[in-house]
Amino acid sequence: MHHIVSEQGPLYSIHEALQQAQDGDTIILQHTQYDEFFTISKSVTIKGNGTTCTGGFKVENTANVTIENITFSNVPRIDCYGHTTLKYVHIAEPRDAIALFAGSCQLTLFHCQLTTTNARDQGIQIKNGNARIESTLIKGPFHVGCFVNHSEILLLATYFEQNFKGVQFERESVGEVNECSFHHHEGTQCVVMSNSNVRFKNTRWQNGNVHAISAIEQSNIHLLHCEFTGHNDYQIYVRESTAAFESCHLEKAQSGMLFEQNSKGKLLYVTCEQHENLQVKSIGINDLHLAQCVFKETNGNSLSVKEKGKVIVERTLFTASKNPKYPQLYVEDSIVDLNECMFKQGASSAVYCEQHSLLTLRNCEFIQHQHIQLHSRQSKVYVFNCAFTQCDEAAVFYEFQSEGVIDTCHFGRSYNSQLAFNGESQASVRNSTFTQAGTNAIFILKSNVQLEHISIREHIAKHPAIVIEASIVGLQHIAATNVQSETIHIHAHSTIIGSNISIEQGTNAHIAIHNSTAQLTHLQLADGKGYGLYMKKSDVSVSHSELRNHD
Repeated sequence: MHHIVSEQGPLYSIHEALQQAQDGDTIILQHTQYDEFFTISKSVTIKGNGTTCTGGFKVENTANVTIENITFSNVPRIDCYGHTTLKYVHIAEPRDAIALFAGSCQLTLFHCQLTTTNARDQGIQIKNGNARIESTLIKGPFHVGCFVNHSEILLLATYFEQNFKGVQFERESVGEVNECSFHHHEGTQCVVMSNSNVRFKNTRWQNGNVHAISAIEQSNIHLLHCEFTGHNDYQIYVRESTAAFESCHLEKAQSGMLFEQNSKGKLLYVTCEQHENLQVKSIGINDLHLAQCVFKETNGNSLSVKEKGKVIVERTLFTASKNPKYPQLYVEDSIVDLNECMFKQGASSAVYCEQHSLLTLRNCEFIQHQHIQLHSRQSKVYVFNCAFTQCDEAAVFYEFQSEGVIDTCHFGRSYNSQLAFNGESQASVRNSTFTQAGTNAIFILKSNVQLEHISIREHIAKHPAIVIEASIVGLQHIAATNVQSETIHIHAHSTIIGSNISIEQGTNAHIAIHNSTAQLTHLQLADGKGYGLYMKKSDVSVSHSELRNHD
């Protein structure tokens, strides 16, 4: 049954209509304005027609109510304890701290608006209930646009603007946020906390003063096809929580993502670009897995891992870093595995690790860096099937008691040493090739290094291909051709054990030994324009060797 409320009657107030209505009835408001407050205890539909109400309403827990096409202006807090559906409803300039409260019920909003020009605590609070909010605008300044407390909510195509916080989930809340938009918030745009679980899809965050999303206190977030632009802090902050990102884009912000305190993260097809500072940072015992991501155009580190973090990076591109102070990847006291990654066009180093880190690289490529491409200090670094080229400084540098293995790698054109060791480092280098070094192909100072199955070609620099100074070095199966300087220069009390060394067509001494000790066997030194073997103040034994055609 329909109940008409108008100036001509038969009913003159909403209260009167509610007294006469039965469950399932519809109340039609034909006045333009109502000043009364009304309580709904029946399952009815109330329809306005451009109607304004300044009194507000309350829904009892016995009711199942639908309200349509009404503006509630300057009203006290609206309390809903029964199932409530609002369609084309505008709650404007609420008087109280909370504009709309839903407790232990089902709340549905469709094409609604909640707006205020005065600071209020919350636009909507859902407590111990369920909610669906679709195509709705929540525009502050509300301290929290939508507060979800121990509840389940679905947000669809909803817009949050100019609040301190957009949405806050807490106390084991569950949420789905699809095709929503968050703009111009002074605080964190989405807070997920205290064991809550929220999935975001096709959602955009723009121009926040702090974080776009904060996941803390053992919460779980999953994001798919989301975009983040223009924030003055980390766009994503994760602490003691789990976060997964797939096909997301982060750009033009102070920083990208921060993981802290036993967090877990997974990034798949994520792009980070144009950040003023860090793009992804892990501090503490976190566990991250990055795959098929792109990091570019940053003034800080693309990825920073510190304080016993553990990170796996696969098939990821690091490119176009701008600041010469910050390497693309920084590792401190942590474990990082890199597989099939590319580092290119860096204003600083590609990878810098220190303080007892463990770094493993497989099938990676390094191109065009202005500083050392792979730099290790007091760390263990294992490199397999990698390529290094076009570096202004050393391609790989181990120092200060670093350790590692370099196996089946290629070192291409560089403008300085291609591989260097210093400061009591220990390493094994095997099955690797060196071409077109700017100075030395290999430089070893005060270290213990084993070189096995090494090939040196096209060494046109005016510096020796291999320099060994005050070190202990094993040379096995070394092959060098057409070196335009000394091939191997050994001095400063070094100790050498070498076998199966083949050098051809050099323009200076093939092997020069000064003030050192060497045991050499199975040498083949041929077609040189200088000495085949030059020794000065050294203890050298040579056996089963051939020296021929030297000038």
